[in-house]
Amino acid sequence: ILWLNLGNSFRNGSDRNNLNYEMYVSCLRKLCQQLDVPADNFRCELILQPGDRALQVASKTIRAIEKLKYEMSQIIDGLEILVVLDDVWNHEDVELFNFGEHMTSFFCMLLTTRTLDQEPSVGSQSINVDLLNIQEAIYLFSVEAGLSQSMDAQDIEAVDEIIQKCGYVPLAVRMAGRIMKSSQAIQADISLIEIAEIITSSSNSSKMVPVFAILDRSFEFVRNASEAFTLRLFFSAFAAVFCTDNTHRPWISSDVFELLWKAFVNSKILSNFYPNGSDLMRQKCARVSNLMCIMGLFDEKCMEDPMKAGVQKYFRIHHDLMWEYAKRISSTFRLCDGKLVGCIKHGVGACTICYPAEGDRQFCSNTLEWIKMITEEFMHDLRLSSSDNSGVVNSIHNYEGYMLEWYPIHMIKRSEAKAALVVLKNEFFFVKQLQCFGIMKSVYLIVSCVHNATSIDASNTLLMVDVLLFARDFLDKFSKTIELEDRTLKEIGYSLIILGGALQKYSKWIESLDFFIMSLDFFNSIGYGSDHSAIIRAERCIDACALRPILLVPTDSPNKLRLKHAKTVLMKHKVKSSTQFPLELISHPGYSIARMQENYIRVNGNNLSWDYVFLALGLESSALVVNYDEGLIKHENFVFTLALNAIQEGVPVILRSPTKNEDVQTEDEQMIRYNQSLKSAQSFSIAPDGIIYSTVVPHLCLGISPYPLLILVSINSPCKAIFQNLSELRSSQHMPTEKTHEIEKGQAKHLYDTDEGIVLELSSHPGMGIVTLHKKIEGPQTGNFRAGLGLGPFKNAITAKMNKKKEIIFTGEFEGLMLRPSAFKKKLAIGDVFMSSNIIDDTIDSRNILKYIVNNNGTISPMMFPKTVLGFQVPGEKKL
Repeated sequence: ILWLNLGNSFRNGSDRNNLNYEMYVSCLRKLCQQLDVPADNFRCELILQPGDRALQVASKTIRAIEKLKYEMSQIIDGLEILVVLDDVWNHEDVELFNFGEHMTSFFCMLLTTRTLDQEPSVGSQSINVDLLNIQEAIYLFSVEAGLSQSMDAQDIEAVDEIIQKCGYVPLAVRMAGRIMKSSQAIQADISLIEIAEIITSSSNSSKMVPVFAILDRSFEFVRNASEAFTLRLFFSAFAAVFCTDNTHRPWISSDVFELLWKAFVNSKILSNFYPNGSDLMRQKCARVSNLMCIMGLFDEKCMEDPMKAGVQKYFRIHHDLMWEYAKRISSTFRLCDGKLVGCIKHGVGACTICYPAEGDRQFCSNTLEWIKMITEEFMHDLRLSSSDNSGVVNSIHNYEGYMLEWYPIHMIKRSEAKAALVVLKNEFFFVKQLQCFGIMKSVYLIVSCVHNATSIDASNTLLMVDVLLFARDFLDKFSKTIELEDRTLKEIGYSLIILGGALQKYSKWIESLDFFIMSLDFFNSIGYGSDHSAIIRAERCIDACALRPILLVPTDSPNKLRLKHAKTVLMKHKVKSSTQFPLELISHPGYSIARMQENYIRVNGNNLSWDYVFLALGLESSALVVNYDEGLIKHENFVFTLALNAIQEGVPVILRSPTKNEDVQTEDEQMIRYNQSLKSAQSFSIAPDGIIYSTVVPHLCLGISPYPLLILVSINSPCKAIFQNLSELRSSQHMPTEKTHEIEKGQAKHLYDTDEGIVLELSSHPGMGIVTLHKKIEGPQTGNFRAGLGLGPFKNAITAKMNKKKEIIFTGEFEGLMLRPSAFKKKLAIGDVFMSSNIIDDTIDSRNILKYIVNNNGTISPMMFPKTVLGFQVPGEKKL
């Protein structure tokens, strides 16, 4: 029997009422725990690509969920399984757990729900659980309250009054029974009649459901009004402060419970109403936690403490409806500057009239106040206990559990991301996390902090990306420091995939590629074969990032592309029936034509402007959906176009917007020629075998570049280009041109061709060098030339030299062209493509973009962005 409470999966403050991908993965991992089987296959690793739109992301998510569903069905096939889904919020979720369709053995599902299923599954049976009758209600109440079967007439009358107040709702009757049992534990001399009077004394407001009404009365057994109010406030603080992305009822250790109670007691929260505090606030934490467990507010259990020897008590809110009740309490008052503020109209601390119980905004505001309270208490305790005043992460004290698991996320929720960053990037802190929680949980805690920080304030993105990079670098360094077991190496490999996936959410595609390459290295070091799920996973992630550009190739090239649905498209095109189809490929199964970048690049010049993006070979799930009509291939309002309107081998294919002409009244001869060349560059035909060829030059068709592009990568990336002879390149800028060739040629003749320059050979990629992807392309304006650059065989490597301005000038066949970004921008970024060209943009300071630094380790960095170097989408030490 496998059991899941789906209602507990939904996050606090979200309008969501059905499972998303991450929630589904979490549910499957819980099932694996119950089955006592590894959950390695069930991780949040949805593979996205730079050009994916919302529809493609949704499609990928559905496919990923179906794949996980099938994998779970294979795990339980052969067993007789009953899956119990408790508290279903959306009946569409039920089908996600119907593993029986892929099983040969017995499978059955039982679900509980508070919503009406308008379209029940065929073959299912519904059992409508009605309200209890009086005998059932009395029996349930007696069991929960621990009453004997023999009660006198007065007791029976009191119980009857209570269950009527509960509306014969099972949960309300059960809670009332627990309240009665706990009240007698608190006050042994209280009678059943007195308890009934307390429970039934609440108003009959239509807004108050029976369960909330009963829970409200549970505090009345604490006879002192100030103590009852204090408990309500503390209960709401606990619910608000300890709420995570995955659950709002986590288990909290007794020392963290104690910190919250200490912060509550030391605060001025009740100073406006009880200047001297309540008697309860002078009680020890252990008595308070015990009292709240007796009242049925908390569950309690003892577990091994990862930070201390022996066991420790842990607490959590008893039921999800109790958490909702705590949220309701926290929405009926207002905290300001650490104090409870009475409503203006009535002057009371908690007012359901001035502060409606449904007010999420008030709950969020109060939550922030509670978080300030506990973090300030923690820092105060830290200052007292830290003799060397060395900071948070260098102190060991009683509240280490809070420091490691809750402090960073609380600082983020206080909008103090920079303070959290200092902690999260501290090696001592991360080591303690790893010791206490293990690698996987520590990484998930980091990812949770990053996502919370960026969702609260998007300007935190750069700060939080640094945290992901720090975690990657630390795990890599840790693995090289000591010899690790295969199990630990496997965890590090999967952790890198999780971190890389988190990085992709911020469009850091090239950076995430580094993570996936490193994870593959870890899996290979264990000795996994090419068919192992970990290897396959890492390679798919790499494929999703390492996109190869689409360009014109000869129709007999082995690199040409062929469409999967060509015959269908041509048939519909013949009868002039417009249709949309995905650009999936039969020549490269599992792949498609996709966008290479997420954002379009804007081009301005000569009163003309347009947007474009490069096309590349991507995963099939990222396929562009296009229309083919009258020789044009269109995606939305963008058209397949040959770059620079040039129709020759090696020219990249782009997705281009219509041209905006600011001077529409003037159309000179040059503009006419430009429009004619554009029309030719956008004209394509589809052959029956699936190739897409230029209508103007039929022997050239769409294919993929055999070489990875030259791009910007991180200075520590495994994909960086390390050049073989950069010392000569650096020294050439200090010598007269005629001397340089003469002197150096005698020392290293193999470095030069017939013209001056050093062959751009690579030591990072043995046998490889920088090559051009095609011959020089002349642009629309006469005299403008360019050529794409990539990683190719050393025999084809081009030559270059550095001038006194620190510009890299190509020599030989490409003499006069300079190394430059493919698009001039005020700010360079990782992933920017580099090429050779003689075009300079006068609208910005393009000369600075053309300057480079030759580093001592053999790499080349743009002077404007020295933390990056030239590289590829292929790691070093590997041949193509």
